[in-house]
Amino acid sequence: MNTRKKHPICSRHAHPAFSLTEIILVTVIISIIATIAAPRMEGFNNNQAINALTRKISLDFALARSEAIKRRANVTVSFDTTGQFYEFVGITDITRPDGTTGNYRVNLGEEHGFRARIKIVEFGLAKVQSVTFDAFGRADNTGGVLVVCGDTSSAVVMDQASGTPAVTDTGTYDSVILADPFGIAANNAQQSP
Repeated sequence: MNTRKKHPICSRHAHPAFSLTEIILVTVIISIIATIAAPRMEGFNNNQAINALTRKISLDFALARSEAIKRRANVTVSFDTTGQFYEFVGITDITRPDGTTGNYRVNLGEEHGFRARIKIVEFGLAKVQSVTFDAFGRADNTGGVLVVCGDTSSAVVMDQASGTPAVTDTGTYDSVILADPFGIAANNAQQSP
């Protein structure tokens, strides 16, 4: 009787394992999927960044409008595209997002949690970088704010009569859309004799 044990490596029923060919094939498939998914993830991240900033601007426009109505006084939201911030001019008793007092100011940029940035601000035909809400909540001009992140853009546009903002997907920038997003000037020009 043979009592000698077979070595496990030599056994026909050794532990199952993957062959080198199988491992290489799986690695190639994962690499192809990652290559396809990476640009889509970047686009998704850009959209999320734009959505966060346009939502913040829209909410702050609503806050400025409600403060104007509550105070029965004009409230101006002024933008600085170079410094990447905007503030409520003359309103000093609202607590700022960072907890300090002074003009309500929102600093933008990655160091403040915003990957998207403000590229263009245009209100009215003069294309000023501020909008003022009166005591009835109406904006002094129609216009908007163009927000970009990567090659993705969106705009927050203001309806002058109601003072309410709306977010639109711009695709590519057109200054006429920001200066006159509702086509008021174009309609007036068509009606003129």
